[in-house]
Amino acid sequence: MQTIRILIVDDHTLFRQGIRKLLDAQADMEVVGEASDGLSAITMAAEQAPDVVLMDIAMPGMDGLEATRRILGSAPNARVVVLTAFEEPEYVMGALHAGARGYLLKDTDWRELATAVRTIHRGGAVLSPAVTEHVLDAFRRLSPPAAPLATPDELTAGERDVLLLVAQGCENEEIAARLSLSPKTVGNRLTDIYRKLGVSNRTQAVLFALRRGWIRLD
Repeated sequence: MQTIRILIVDDHTLFRQGIRKLLDAQADMEVVGEASDGLSAITMAAEQAPDVVLMDIAMPGMDGLEATRRILGSAPNARVVVLTAFEEPEYVMGALHAGARGYLLKDTDWRELATAVRTIHRGGAVLSPAVTEHVLDAFRRLSPPAAPLATPDELTAGERDVLLLVAQGCENEEIAARLSLSPKTVGNRLTDIYRKLGVSNRTQAVLFALRRGWIRLD
C-alpha cells in the first residue's frame, strides 16, 4: 500500500494538531510536516516533498493562494487542497486559478476529508457541496468572453467524452473502463484538453466547460 505524504498548512496550532491526529490514524497516510504560514509551507514542501498539501487561505505574511502558486511552480507533482472557512466565490476561483485540485470547508467531516485526500492523490478533484453551488452561480452570472480560448468543435469527440466523465466525478481508471481506453490514453486526452482550454487541471477544465454551456451536471 502506497503511503500518502501530507503537509498541513494552517496558522491555528490546535487545528493542525487535530487534523494530524486524524490523518496519521489512517493506514495509508502520513503527515510529514506542519506549517503555520505560506513561507514556511514553501520551505517545508521543498524539504518533505509531500504528495498532498492541505492549505489554509488566511495566514500571517504570505497567504495560502500565493503559497499554492509557488509550491506548484517548483513541485508540479504536488497536489494542493484548500481547507478553509471561506466559501466566497472569489476565494474559490482564486484557489483554482492558483492550481488547487480541491476546495473544502473546515466543517467537512473528517471521514470526507480522508476520502478527499485519497481522491486528490489519485488525480481527482474535490469541492465542498456549498462551494460547488456558489461557483456555478458565479459562472452563471458571468457573461461569456468575447473571444473564448476554445470552442466545443476544437475538442475531438473523444476529448469531449473524457471531459463529460470528468465532470461527473469519474477518475482516470473509471473513464478508461467506461470508454474502453487505456489509462494512459485518458491521461493524454486530458493533457490535450488542458492545452486547448488554457487550463492546468481537471477542475479548471470542468468549470471552463460549465461556464460556456458545453456540459451540464443535471
